[in-house]
Amino acid sequence: MEDFNIPADIYLVPIDNINNKEAAKIMEQSWEQFVTSGTESKFVRREILRSWLRCRESFVDPHKGFNEKLLTYNALKERYNDLHEMINVAKPMMQSLYNSVKGSGYIIMLHDQDGVLLELFGDIGMRRLAESLDVVPGATCDENIVGTTAPGISLKEKIPAQVFFKEHFCMPYHHWTCSAAPIFDPEGKLIGALNLTGLYDKVHPHTLGLVVAAAKAIERELCYRAIHKKLKKSYHYIDTLINSMSEGMISFNDRGEINHINSVCAEMLGFSIEECLGTSINKVIKNAEILTGLVVRERSIYDKKLLLRTEKGTVNVNANLKIVKDGDKNSVTYIGTFNEIGKVQRTVHNNTSLTAHYTFDDLIFVSKEMQNVIDYAHKISINGSTVLIEGESGTGKELLAQAIHNNSKRNKKPFVVVNCAALPKDLIHSELFGYEEGAFTGARKGGKPGKFELANGGTIFLDEIGDMPLEVQANMLRVLQEKQFMRVGGSENIDLDILVIAATNKQLMSEVEKGNFRLDLFYRLNIVPIKIPALQERPQDILPLAQYFLDRQCLCIGMPRAFLSPEAGKIFLSYHWPGNIRELENIITRIVNNLEGEIINIDNLPGEFLRVKSGETGLVIPLEEMERKAIIDALCHYDNNISRTAQSLGITRATLYKKIKKYQIN
Repeated sequence: MEDFNIPADIYLVPIDNINNKEAAKIMEQSWEQFVTSGTESKFVRREILRSWLRCRESFVDPHKGFNEKLLTYNALKERYNDLHEMINVAKPMMQSLYNSVKGSGYIIMLHDQDGVLLELFGDIGMRRLAESLDVVPGATCDENIVGTTAPGISLKEKIPAQVFFKEHFCMPYHHWTCSAAPIFDPEGKLIGALNLTGLYDKVHPHTLGLVVAAAKAIERELCYRAIHKKLKKSYHYIDTLINSMSEGMISFNDRGEINHINSVCAEMLGFSIEECLGTSINKVIKNAEILTGLVVRERSIYDKKLLLRTEKGTVNVNANLKIVKDGDKNSVTYIGTFNEIGKVQRTVHNNTSLTAHYTFDDLIFVSKEMQNVIDYAHKISINGSTVLIEGESGTGKELLAQAIHNNSKRNKKPFVVVNCAALPKDLIHSELFGYEEGAFTGARKGGKPGKFELANGGTIFLDEIGDMPLEVQANMLRVLQEKQFMRVGGSENIDLDILVIAATNKQLMSEVEKGNFRLDLFYRLNIVPIKIPALQERPQDILPLAQYFLDRQCLCIGMPRAFLSPEAGKIFLSYHWPGNIRELENIITRIVNNLEGEIINIDNLPGEFLRVKSGETGLVIPLEEMERKAIIDALCHYDNNISRTAQSLGITRATLYKKIKKYQIN
């Protein structure tokens, strides 16, 4: 072995800069001396030297190395069919790898375990050069034929390899650089190699890393498919067991797609098994949010009574929901079982519910303001005292009321909602207290229970109590004081045992001062007052709530999880949310239904989120509020002169008067 009089560190392995003329010269001299006299240089990498020695033992001509014999079409097709699964897996991986080097003069090749080229694609110039050397499907990279190449070494020694310049044993490939990695099946058997080839001046140490990563990705996918096949073998056995269950069973993924359901559950929901599989749970359970709300927060439930709205009507069930995560926690499956208690016939209007679905654990918040509210509500819920919840519309008063009920001793009893603002004036007494048969024309045979009677033993939630007509307030006060009521047309009092929770978006004391609300009824209701802060008063809760609604909505419609961009998040935080949480949920629903992709940017936000530049503050103000402020500023500037104000705003006096009235400007 001959030593060159050159420092050892000038030729790093592998050469990462072919423009290093001294290193290139050493490589050229090493190859020349090996093929002419058999001299082995210490500057040649071990794997390259081992390959050269094998080539010499096989009498490979270093000046030729062409593929002299290609496989026939039928022989190539037979190999292709034998390895169709590897090829199907490798193709998209090869395309992804090519996309990262496209336009750089590379071709990507897939070889089988014998070195036969199965697939090739890449830049046209390099492909034509390869064709000129008969590097086409059906050719081989076997060292005995084409000498030292990266795929040849990878398949021979089962290691990743990079070969470039005159490391190739045969001269026709001296202008090439190739990087290859072996591919193994799930049992560890060598089945092929992936090869990325270009001109020698394209050599880069990262190229081999890309190929190795792509080969590993192919192996992982093959392993997954092998596992899937094994699991599929036991599917029919498991399916038989599941369909023999007396309970309804359903499972769905984190996108809300049903992946299994047994015949009992399908019949319970009013569909066939085939109609359910692959569809969204939101389509077969109309109020699926009672499940998906728990799913978003990754909470299991055990023996919980739920009312499922289905194609067959409302079904009362005892439900269990189990969360199953895979090893890397990137995929989640939800398995639910339902025991039907019996079909529940609705006897109240749509604004009345017999069951409270939400607990304190379901409320989404991080702010200290809401933590104080929840802590207080949790404490008083066990006392059974009348509660008055005050807060703007959309702040979640009913959810808090349901949580109080579910934490009380009455949690197994009915929870009945009464929207005091929506009760028809001519039927308000019969709606609240019920009626006897024949009480009035059109009265139902046998009579009908009212809201208080339905809630007896449980909780009645009097929503929008501030909008209750004065003439009804007197009867309401009497019922709350005496704990008795009488049906319309009845002659006997019915004893009442209920927890009363009232809610309003008004300042009841102000309504008392205006004469719109009875003072004695206010004191009867205001035993335990709770004030829910508006959303703009607790900005820390805006983004957690937004992400919760995003997750739930994406799950309901079966789309991937979406996120707010930092810019969109800033706008959400600066918006004043006059509609509070209800508005936030509606906005998220609107955005998701029109979203393409997984990131919500400023362009995805609706019109009311138009950015108004105010210095550097970046405030976000609704258009109507902007108009109201402009009118007030103009009136102040022109000392309430209507003509000059209208002229400055570019509107008529009549229009200005209408807007003053609309915005209640004094």
